[in-house]
Amino acid sequence: MTIQSSTQPASKLLDKRALQQAVADLDERMGFVLDPTATAELAQAMMLASGIRPEDRFLSSEIIRMRHENEEE
Repeated sequence: MTIQSSTQPASKLLDKRALQQAVADLDERMGFVLDPTATAELAQAMMLASGIRPEDRFLSSEIIRMRHENEEE
């Protein structure tokens, strides 16, 4: 047996304009400037020039540590 709802289902779509404006405002406050010529290769070259060594895997190691930090207790 099925029961019909007396109300119409609400829309699940989100108007993203407010979120986009909030992100644009945050980018402006932080001084972030979009560079349409940026590439992953350029980012890697910049990190190498800054002394970040890929073999250290700092970011992925930190993510793994944070995932398991509650298990250490």
